[in-house]
Amino acid sequence: MLTRLFVIALALLILTGASLADWDDAAGRGLIPFWINTPTHYTVLVFINGSEEYHDVLHLRFCNTEGDFCSDTTSDMFSIRDDEMLMFSTRENPPPLFNCTHIHVTAPHGYAMFRPLSGGFIHAFAFIVNEITGQLVTVPVHYQDSGF
Repeated sequence: MLTRLFVIALALLILTGASLADWDDAAGRGLIPFWINTPTHYTVLVFINGSEEYHDVLHLRFCNTEGDFCSDTTSDMFSIRDDEMLMFSTRENPPPLFNCTHIHVTAPHGYAMFRPLSGGFIHAFAFIVNEITGQLVTVPVHYQDSGF
């Protein structure tokens, strides 16, 4: 009886430790080192689910240069189906060509982090749009699991 009680208590302790997962515990992680949102420039992020069979949940958070979150952390999850592309913009009304979801940010620039919940390979692209000249500048995307 005592052995059974010990095994149950140990299992509950292990389960409690695993259930305290947070942002850094997601299976895959990525970093977009720079984004901007000014009257003349804005950032567009593109995510493509590379799987042909599985959907995933994408967490996306924008941070200012000090590392403080400057986007809504309560609604940062977006479902991405297999072979689906999601586009996000820091501009509220981007051109209709982009068909983006607006992410409200409270800082003019910073960096962004993303995490696929199941660890599926999400292809990520980022670019800054100059509204005056119409030019796009690509921003490199780094996967934190492989280092950079």
